[in-house]
Amino acid sequence: MEEIEAESFIVVNEFGTQTKREQLSAIAAAQTAGQWFPSGTRKQDSSIHIQQHGSFSVVSGEGLTLIGGSQKKAPVVFSEVWGNTAGTWQVFHLHYTSIRNEALLFQSAT
Repeated sequence: MEEIEAESFIVVNEFGTQTKREQLSAIAAAQTAGQWFPSGTRKQDSSIHIQQHGSFSVVSGEGLTLIGGSQKKAPVVFSEVWGNTAGTWQVFHLHYTSIRNEALLFQSAT
């Protein structure tokens, strides 16, 4: 994450906004406390959309976090902004939100 996140990276979620340093520090603290995702955890995207805009791309979709082949966390919707600067792709922005009530989400989209 250190390498793929731009120095100006921010993450926005239901808990607020974090800079790259705040996010990486929080992850390190969670790992030390044994509260981070266990080995074998993976993310599975159920949908993904990529929009190319010159040297930037917007990636958005829906996904799940799987532990041992079963869903552990509520599904999320996400968007990321990636940029290619000097031939290297980095992520500049991540926003994700848990889908707590899929029926409500569907109703609000119609």
